Amino acid sequence: MVAEARGYRTVEFLEHSEMDFAAADRLHRIGTVRLEPVAEDDELQSAAQRRLAAFRSRRTSRRPYDSRLVGAELLTSASSIAAAQGYEFRSTTDARIVSLLVQINQKTLFSDLRNDAVYAEIMHWLRFSKDEAAALADGLSAETMIMPGPVLRFAMRHRGLWSFPVIGGLIRAIYLRTMRGVRQLGWLEGPFDEPADYLEAGRTFMRIWLFFSEKGVCLHPFGTVITNPVSHAEFVRAAGISETAGRMAWMLFRFGYSATPPAAHRRPATSTLLSPLPEDTSIQEPVRE
Repeated sequence: MVAEARGYRTVEFLEHSEMDFAAADRLHRIGTVRLEPVAEDDELQSAAQRRLAAFRSRRTSRRPYDSRLVGAELLTSASSIAAAQGYEFRSTTDARIVSLLVQINQKTLFSDLRNDAVYAEIMHWLRFSKDEAAALADGLSAETMIMPGPVLRFAMRHRGLWSFPVIGGLIRAIYLRTMRGVRQLGWLEGPFDEPADYLEAGRTFMRIWLFFSEKGVCLHPFGTVITNPVSHAEFVRAAGISETAGRMAWMLFRFGYSATPPAAHRRPATSTLLSPLPEDTSIQEPVRE
């Protein structure tokens, strides 16, 4: 998706297999990718450079949005991007549905914290200080959620307090305050039944995310609404979605315009690659820098 900016095309040899969550090394090989130089083309190179810039600058925005709606032209382009990959992008500005789904997302967060396995996973990925977020370069930082790290740490370590009327109400109000100005929700529907589908779904979402980033549009996925069965059923019912024959709504997000969110720390690309390359393999110099 971004290799062309460095003068390469990718040749993939994918291995479609279900993940083994019990694997001792916690690794799952997706396949092998070979980079091949491509001929220069100024127009394609310009588009590739824009994608690379968007790839590097993209950030999830959990900040309040400024109530502006993303225009029809951009929505049509996003739909075309999804359709080219075999998926459907849909969105709504219906205030009743938007409000309902925002509340479902908030309720899901509270509900998931009562599940020990989900709670443990969330705690594993939370980063309570800027230094911790920068050092580990992954996870979800308190800064992105507009919460002081010590407050978030205390609240998460005492999850039982979330069910108390006053304290739970206060935490709920703090969380919903970050949703101010949200007037538009989008989601993606299509094949999501086997490993090959998961990869193509991920590519589709990344293409739409990069497109929105290029246009200055922010987004924030409501991932737990998808993975929590009860919340997912509520979402599907509220949005009038039909899920049949391996097709489902596999991504839901709010999108719009916001102040610039905090920097997104990322692991280096090498952290997702297995090496070394075979001894007789060499890396070619890029066609252009």
